[in-house]
Amino acid sequence: MASEGNSSDIDLSSDISQVPIPRFIRLAILLVMDIPSSICTIFILLNIFKNRLLRKSLYNHVIIAILLSILPTQLIDIPFHIIYLSLDYVWPSNPIFCLFWLFISVGIFDTTGILMAYATIERHILIFHDRWLINKKRRIFIHYIPLYSVVIYSLIFYIYVILFPPCLTNFDYTQPWCSYPCYYDNNILSMYDSIVNVVLPAFIIVFFSIALLLRFIIRRRQLNLKNKWKKYRRMIIQIITMSSLLIIFNLPLTILMLAHLCGLSSDIGIDFSQYAYFFTYFIPLLMPFICLQSLPEIYRKLIKIFLNYWRKIRQQLTATVTPMM
Repeated sequence: MASEGNSSDIDLSSDISQVPIPRFIRLAILLVMDIPSSICTIFILLNIFKNRLLRKSLYNHVIIAILLSILPTQLIDIPFHIIYLSLDYVWPSNPIFCLFWLFISVGIFDTTGILMAYATIERHILIFHDRWLINKKRRIFIHYIPLYSVVIYSLIFYIYVILFPPCLTNFDYTQPWCSYPCYYDNNILSMYDSIVNVVLPAFIIVFFSIALLLRFIIRRRQLNLKNKWKKYRRMIIQIITMSSLLIIFNLPLTILMLAHLCGLSSDIGIDFSQYAYFFTYFIPLLMPFICLQSLPEIYRKLIKIFLNYWRKIRQQLTATVTPMM
């Protein structure tokens, strides 16, 4: 769930609870997609951590961070939203759980967007300025410190405004996420959050993704001479596909948010936002499959597991069939 500035403009929880899509269909979509998506995320992370080469590759570090950021949404946010859709009220109904759920739904979700913005910038360095990272000291200052800084900044900000807010949150257990975080009522905090943590990352993703693609096309011959064509092509396809996922499901909502911040009437776009907030769930649900396609070592391993499993099932079925006399 992306944050949406001042709550006086649009009540997030009311919007998504009133989505015209029937409740049963929403529940079925989330349930059917969340289980394989969560399994895929865990499978990728385990295999990256087990494989030293994949674990040490600089271009995989931000992918690890992004997968770790969507995992709480898959394992906590979506399952409890499914429970809400089933019961029509929040369970368990207590303030501590509500704050924790809001932190996952708002803070961790927006952290994913911030990490994606960083990833689109970093990929320019990894592909076109790899000499900047030739020694350990440069890698620390150019690669590790920026990545850790992005994560730490986002966590500190959302821990402060959601878990330890400078205001009193009013919980409504009949609304998903128990309503909205109280800092949405603070004009300064909500404006800062909307512009810096949502709007800015969205436009960074668009600009640097397009720039990366154009830059790669222009300099393709030079990259070919380095004998790294396949590696760079895979890295670019990976980040462009991941960026496209956020652009498709989050950018329209971000543009609407920006329009509201610039003075557009809050009555405009309400019907659209009701759909848009629900469809932002497709970002964490589809992200692991995009990552899997760009990691051929792990993808081949998963296919092999499925083929072996299917072969065993066929053998068992064949063994139980009584030959016709």
